[in-house]
Amino acid sequence: ATADLTPSAGGVSGGLATIGANVAVSNADSTAKAAITGSGTITANTVTVKADGTATSNALTQTPSLSANGLKIAANVVVALLDASNVAQLNGVTVKDAAVTVEANLNDGDGEGAKATLSSAYGVSMSASLVGLDSNTAVAKNNSHNEASMNKASVLAPSKALEVTSTAKSIAIPYVQMDNVSIGYYSMGLTVLKAEANGTFYALIDTTGAKINVASVDVKTDYTAKAEAMTAPAVGGVVETSLAAGDVNVALAKVGTEAKAGIQGNGTVIASGAVDVAAEGTATAEAGVATANVAISGVNIAANAVTAELKAKQYAFIEDATIEAAAVTVLSELNKGRTDGAVAKLGPVTTGSFSATLVGADTNIAHATADAISHAY
Repeated sequence: ATADLTPSAGGVSGGLATIGANVAVSNADSTAKAAITGSGTITANTVTVKADGTATSNALTQTPSLSANGLKIAANVVVALLDASNVAQLNGVTVKDAAVTVEANLNDGDGEGAKATLSSAYGVSMSASLVGLDSNTAVAKNNSHNEASMNKASVLAPSKALEVTSTAKSIAIPYVQMDNVSIGYYSMGLTVLKAEANGTFYALIDTTGAKINVASVDVKTDYTAKAEAMTAPAVGGVVETSLAAGDVNVALAKVGTEAKAGIQGNGTVIASGAVDVAAEGTATAEAGVATANVAISGVNIAANAVTAELKAKQYAFIEDATIEAAAVTVLSELNKGRTDGAVAKLGPVTTGSFSATLVGADTNIAHATADAISHAY
């Protein structure tokens, strides 16, 4: 889903001056499921259950072709919402003599997820005044569920492999378009960016009432969750009288995930080779201030408040099931080799000359919290 808005090139005037904001909202809701269910028997060389999904939500504003000075412009609000569910299941059946793959992939490519983009509201050489709302806002929210699972299904194939894998990304990025940041974000008012990337990612075998006799078993969930928000001060500044005490430019990035890879239930798993269970995840929340390459002078600017919040739970496990195998590995790795789980960073607003007056709140604030657990048992 895409919402693409170009504000009026003539600005707003008269009765339209009370419009408050130009608004673009993209709302995508996607559900996909691939399943084999029932109480029957399948005899084959291979059995594959695969759900492969792509879901995107994009909201953006374009920079209008403006030529006159002194226009009144409205603030921009762009919102990208994404709710996606992608499930592959093998339920109840008995499979004989077949290599079995249950696979769920959601947004595992590049450039997928929820994105909200703010562009400049007017041209580099222009001047303008703001009416209506006093903040330009971009919000991106992604709620994703990706699951590959077997439930009460038996697999009797002593020379074949059994694989249950879940691969997914939950990405949420609101941003000021980089072409604009490189010369300056030509707008007015506060800049508010909010990113929220949530997800549940499961690869599970429930052996209850079932028997599995195969050459090897691989149960794996692999995911990435990323929320990134980089606010940018408007080169046109803010109107001091329009700000309440404490008003600031905002960058908020939040990530909330739960991931599971496991074998559970009261059944039996026999493998002549290895049984491998792995949960591998990357979860990052980053908030900061984008740096422009432009001179900022003679305007009022607001302070910045940047916040990054990470909440991640990850489990790899074998629980209750009876396992007979040549080797058993249970592994859980979260943000392996990384130090950027939750990052809130303040930096220079420009690499050019800078002379401006701070209004609203008088302090820049950066706050990062991480609440993450990774268990293997």
